[in-house]
Amino acid sequence: MWAQAAATALLIIVVVLRPAEIHWWRAGHISNEVLAFLLVARFPTVAAIVATAVGAHPAQVIVATMAAGAVGALLYRPAVRKAEQRHADRTAGL
Repeated sequence: MWAQAAATALLIIVVVLRPAEIHWWRAGHISNEVLAFLLVARFPTVAAIVATAVGAHPAQVIVATMAAGAVGALLYRPAVRKAEQRHADRTAGL
């Protein structure tokens, strides 16, 4: 029971922090690479939280987290490029 409550709380924190991350990035407090890492790291984090919340076996949690991490690793470079492009578009408009 407590694991499901903790997983739900962590999931809410992960979702709620997203707008703050964007605000920090737009303010120049975090770099494009850090923003991309935070976006990509969200996949395995959410996978681990959801797998834990549904009561999966620890081995299943590990496999789900690793699979989501592999997807995140494939998406890291495109996420950095997208962040750099948006940053360039935003600074060119000034």
